[in-house]
Amino acid sequence: MFPFLFLLVAESLSRLISSTKFVGVVKGIQLVEKILFTHLLFIDDVLLFGDGIVRGWWAFKEILETFCLKIGMEINANKSLILCNELPNEVEVESCQ
Repeated sequence: MFPFLFLLVAESLSRLISSTKFVGVVKGIQLVEKILFTHLLFIDDVLLFGDGIVRGWWAFKEILETFCLKIGMEINANKSLILCNELPNEVEVESCQ
């Protein structure tokens, strides 16, 4: 019962991210022709992929904050990590807070 409930919750997060991609706020990364990846969900892990534009990472942060507020969960900062090669260090630090 509970794994199915979690899948419904994860699906709502996926739809939030996809809708942001649809309106062009986030772009994701291209691994296959004509397919852009913005996120992958596996159990309780979320991988977000961006194109290095600061606006996209702020959008991801806003999505996660909104999602956590609505479902009453928190992101564990001790288990979270942002890897990027194009964002300035101060943006990385602010994004993690």
